[in-house]
Amino acid sequence: MERPKPKHLPSWHPYSLHLRIVTSPGRALKGPGEGNPKLKLLGAGALLVLGLCALASARAQADVIYTYTGKPFTVGSNGSPPPDPPYTTSNNVTGQFVVAAPLSANLMFTTIAPISFSFNDGVQTITNLTAIDPVFIVQTNTSAQITQRIINLFILNQSQIITLNADFNIPPAIDRATLCCTTGQKSEAGNINDPGDWSISAVPAPIVGAGIPGLVAGLGAFLFWRGRSAAAAFVRRRHRSYQPAAA
Repeated sequence: MERPKPKHLPSWHPYSLHLRIVTSPGRALKGPGEGNPKLKLLGAGALLVLGLCALASARAQADVIYTYTGKPFTVGSNGSPPPDPPYTTSNNVTGQFVVAAPLSANLMFTTIAPISFSFNDGVQTITNLTAIDPVFIVQTNTSAQITQRIINLFILNQSQIITLNADFNIPPAIDRATLCCTTGQKSEAGNINDPGDWSISAVPAPIVGAGIPGLVAGLGAFLFWRGRSAAAAFVRRRHRSYQPAAA
């Protein structure tokens, strides 16, 4: 009498191979994953993992910050010392604006549109969220450094921060702050012909999909588990369908 065979055999077992070939000679020999929609899903998942890996390696372009540091105020509303209260000689114009890419070299009084900006005079701050019709006009040298500029910022109550350095202006360089109208009149402060300094820095570029590596690892483990489970179930179904009839 023939020795009984186990009910569940791995796909690589000789008897399992015999059943697949001999019991159904008219059926084309297929691998354990062919024709199985669950295992096709595994292939699509593998492509997804590769796509996520490529995305994780891409980097976004860094924004660029231009920062201005002005000199201390020396004069008030009448153009002579001291600055109008509440301003003092300890105050000055400072600020920065952000653009998506570095300014080009050799710009000639070109209007730009920063992504955001914030300027302070020691008493008040004007930003892209509070300014009305802000003006940013710059000129750059062959090294793309700002050499001349007109930056004029107003807010609704007519308070103002301006930093200007232009050869055609008289005087050519001014930093001026106007505070209106906490005491019933404007308070002004500024300096003349003593321009401040610019510096450039880059916003750290975020890694696109910085949290994806962990997702990729988890998804890969999940797809691997699903693939093995689907493969095992497929082999069991094939084996059961080829079981010899009971004597």
